[in-house]
Amino acid sequence: MPMNFFLEETFNDFSISSESINELNIDYLGVKYFSKESSSGVKYFIESIREDENYTINLEDASSGTQTIVPLSVIIEYFSKYYDFTSRFNKIIFNYMSQSDNLKDFRADQNIGDINCRNIHLHIEEPELSLYPESQRNLINFMVNRCFIQEHKDYTMTVMMATHSPYIINHLNLLIMADRKNTFEENARLRLENVEVYEIIDGYLNNLKREEKFLIDTTPLSDPISNIYERYNQLNQ
Repeated sequence: MPMNFFLEETFNDFSISSESINELNIDYLGVKYFSKESSSGVKYFIESIREDENYTINLEDASSGTQTIVPLSVIIEYFSKYYDFTSRFNKIIFNYMSQSDNLKDFRADQNIGDINCRNIHLHIEEPELSLYPESQRNLINFMVNRCFIQEHKDYTMTVMMATHSPYIINHLNLLIMADRKNTFEENARLRLENVEVYEIIDGYLNNLKREEKFLIDTTPLSDPISNIYERYNQLNQ
């Protein structure tokens, strides 16, 4: 069975990223990621960086949440700090023109120079899976810092994320307030005008941003919890 396209793309991004990043402290998980060459290829590991813990295990033996977030963190770190836009773009164009027999038309300097807006777009689906709420918030801080606070060489970064987590959406409001107060939450903050949040309901997009109130309306995510408590109180009468 052929590998899922998006899974293959993610694995390729991780493979490329790990060539530039041999180790990375992922503080919000309390671990350090590192890789080693072996006779059977590259092996990936995590080890504890907490004072009260001492272990080193293969990444493939870690919990599902850790297995998801560690590669994602390495990919984000790579694209925010190590990605060579010009070199990568040249390779893509070169490969395409080679396959289409148009290599004679390839002029790297001119082709790259024609691009005025250079953007890296990250598409992430439900990064909160198997993560404690606090780890979800720390992950968002890390993503925001690397993608929007960190300076990039010759490109800008954007993130599109699908999530069902009320913790993540509520945390966005905290980062928006931090920006309004000209401060940071763990090295992260967000400008309201740079954030869009939509609820997909009945096949339509419902915009949850309330610019007049300077926040994201989290009611749709909070209502189910309120309904549970209301029903609980009814049964407890």
